[in-house]
Amino acid sequence: MKWYILRNPKARQATALRLWPKIERQIKASGQAYEGQDVRNRQEMLQQIQLYLKEGGQNFLVLGGDGSLNAAANALLGQSFRAVEELCLAHLPLGWGNHYAAPRSKRRPWKGLAQGMRNPKMSYQDVGLLSWKRGEKTYQRYFVHLVQMGWLAQYYQGLQKRAPKNIRLLTKWQFFQSWKQQSQIGPTEIALNGQKQALAPFFNFAVGLQKDKESFSWKSQEKKAHLGQLLFPQALLNGPKTSPQSIQDIQLELPSHWPISIDGDPIIRSASSLHFQLLPKQLRLLQF
Repeated sequence: MKWYILRNPKARQATALRLWPKIERQIKASGQAYEGQDVRNRQEMLQQIQLYLKEGGQNFLVLGGDGSLNAAANALLGQSFRAVEELCLAHLPLGWGNHYAAPRSKRRPWKGLAQGMRNPKMSYQDVGLLSWKRGEKTYQRYFVHLVQMGWLAQYYQGLQKRAPKNIRLLTKWQFFQSWKQQSQIGPTEIALNGQKQALAPFFNFAVGLQKDKESFSWKSQEKKAHLGQLLFPQALLNGPKTSPQSIQDIQLELPSHWPISIDGDPIIRSASSLHFQLLPKQLRLLQF
């Protein structure tokens, strides 16, 4: 069994690169066959995994954070070289958030790595699928976890007649507290599975208000936190905890004036219809 290792040199200030000599010594000492390569973005991840698949690769280890894990999952689930059920994806959480690995994160996550690679204990992972249209073309993105399944939405000042003009970032707790005070969020409605409603209370997100007369800039907005990230946790696809029925297929209609970004892609201004699906047990995942 040979493992193909994909290192993200940018994850958490080059943590993967700093730890690589220690990790590599552990793998070599175990006699495990491996081959490694640095990948700096989603496109490089896709190209490198395709090369490894053509060589007959089946087992892939990602050293990085949530973004690296999602990039690898998309490369594996979106390819046609090998059946997905023959593949295995492993993740060593070395990013900033590590949201997917948070429940099982350890102080030294590389401890026991070589043993896990030689005797992998794999489980099947549910996967989220997000689809949207741009013109006549349909795009889609898979998510091993739902931490990054969301978009950044800009609220225009015209929709905030009763909202404070200064920047205000609502946390999840503040959102629940202000649920009955729509003036803090704005009068915008969404359509969930064809039914118009205000922003659903089981959505976990923060809404950031933009300064008046300020030009829109993706980088500046992100750095200054003038925009909040709308996150769709597992609760969205499974329905709120009070719901007796699971939600596994969601059609979401957004106001057409909302600029959106999906998993870090450039702002998409023409996509107002999003389709969420929960695909059970789509990918074999190894957890250390």
